[in-house]
Amino acid sequence: MALRERLPKELAYEMYIERNMTKKEIAEIFGVSSATVEKLLREYGFRKKQLKDRITKEELFELYVVKHLSTYDIAKMFNVTKGTVLNLMDEYNIPRRNEKESHYKYSIEHIHGVTKELLEYLYIKQEWSIQMIADALRLSYSSIYRCLNEFGIPTRDLSAANKLRYKHDPNVNIAFFKKMTPELAYILGLLATDGSVGDNGEIGIGLIDEDVINWVAKTIGYNRKIYIFHDGDENHNVRYWIRFTSKEVADLLRKYEIVPRKTDKLKFPSLPNNMLCHYIRGVFEGDGMIVLGERKRKRGEGVTYNPEANIVSASIEFIEGVKKVIDAVLNIDYKITCNSREGRKGILYAYRIYSNDNVRKFGEWLYRDGVFGMERKYMIFRTLGSNI
Repeated sequence: MALRERLPKELAYEMYIERNMTKKEIAEIFGVSSATVEKLLREYGFRKKQLKDRITKEELFELYVVKHLSTYDIAKMFNVTKGTVLNLMDEYNIPRRNEKESHYKYSIEHIHGVTKELLEYLYIKQEWSIQMIADALRLSYSSIYRCLNEFGIPTRDLSAANKLRYKHDPNVNIAFFKKMTPELAYILGLLATDGSVGDNGEIGIGLIDEDVINWVAKTIGYNRKIYIFHDGDENHNVRYWIRFTSKEVADLLRKYEIVPRKTDKLKFPSLPNNMLCHYIRGVFEGDGMIVLGERKRKRGEGVTYNPEANIVSASIEFIEGVKKVIDAVLNIDYKITCNSREGRKGILYAYRIYSNDNVRKFGEWLYRDGVFGMERKYMIFRTLGSNI
């Protein structure tokens, strides 16, 4: 999947502008080069704010003069170089400390209860963030930051802090992915077709059906924003995205063949028989289609249908797995066809189901247990008279 599809404009803005992540850090999350990220950011028209746009003269004076933070400390806070801070100080006419003053150590004796042993336990062993420690001790972020430096406890860079934050707060209910349920089987089908997994545990799923993405978010305990991305321009479909990072969830998904760069090497997973209809429903609602093929009756009013349901994939091994399951359920044997992928390299394989009776039975099997499904496709099967 191209980076543009995995990193929509809204998410890129949050990571690059709002969180102030570097291009290298973003590249590591998505498993691409920094040059690829830089190219996409240029296409989006993003330009990171200069330090002057992010801190006023009064705020810089407060950090450097009043709180006596070093230019190195300030640079780390804003993810810039020490030289950038010094240049802005000169522009703001904030006098630099002389050599004697620069060796002054900020006293922390007045901060009751803060010891090196306590900070090592909370920050290193318990892996708390600076803000978590500050909140627990009812102190400011800068006070804890300064204490860590004075005690010689190395602070994390932004990349390490982000990884640790995702570890402790993956923004989803990890337990959901540990037990096979009809809901998980369905979501696995959606992930196999409209989802992605990065090398660093970044997981995403994008759909044009807002009701489905909202249901998925609620079901997996997703507690972040749902991103909205236009496919092309304002006149194209809107796609809704869920994105989170969790190495643990990524490892769990690997058991079901949801792996990085899976497009043309996707395999059909091993699932209990009673979960196959839910998984195939997710696959069908991600990369499937049903067409009624309406035709007017030659005599009298009304229409007759010549329906077709199909599922497509760039992986021959995966589509063969789909065919094997559905053929056995419907007692049919339809062939797999292949076509070139429009505007892209490779082959697209399609498994098609024909005839009113077979398509109707397919719908009854997909939705037989009344588990959540895509409303618009579900209603087409109802039109055909499927008993669902």
